[in-house]
Amino acid sequence: MVNGQWFAPSQTRMKKELQQYEVVVLTAVSKHVRPWAGKDQPQEGDKAVVLEVLQSPKLMYELECSDENGATKWIVKMEQKDFRFRRFFGSNSENDPAESK
Repeated sequence: MVNGQWFAPSQTRMKKELQQYEVVVLTAVSKHVRPWAGKDQPQEGDKAVVLEVLQSPKLMYELECSDENGATKWIVKMEQKDFRFRRFFGSNSENDPAESK
């Protein structure tokens, strides 16, 4: 039990570092982040997939967000300090214990 809620053991031991192909929902994004592809700006509530985890020269993530038709809304490279997220486990991911702080 975590904060009065029951979770599977694997959920309570999750790492904050994202892995390639994980799906996240953005809960906050720095205003200075600019996409290098797509037509939109990343914003709170966008669901994105981690395309790449870049380790050098510093830890960065390349994320892609697509619309309901599969067209790219944006692709961006960000340091983890530039965004907050919660992992997406399907349609009911509101109480994710691995939400970034």
